[in-house]
Amino acid sequence: MTTNADLTLIAVLVDRSGSMAQWREDMEGGLNAFVESQASEPGDAEITLAQFDTKYELVWPLCAIKDAPEVHTDAARLHRAVGRHGPVHHRGRRGAGQAR
Repeated sequence: MTTNADLTLIAVLVDRSGSMAQWREDMEGGLNAFVESQASEPGDAEITLAQFDTKYELVWPLCAIKDAPEVHTDAARLHRAVGRHGPVHHRGRRGAGQAR
């Protein structure tokens, strides 16, 4: 197996349990800003996102960071869910880059 020194892998695991709900908006904004900043770096990067509460869910399979969707919580589902926030939805983003 060879290693590509010009490729960076970013794995994100988000706690979506009820105790973390108060930080949901901060997490979304911070994650979106992080992905955007890393996408503007030179080189290649791939990212994957998973979330958990009582279950584990793969939200983004491994993809190029330039193709990573924006994190956005569905407020209507949030209000229907007791003690946990809704799923992350995908929206396009532009840019290319590498995490460093």
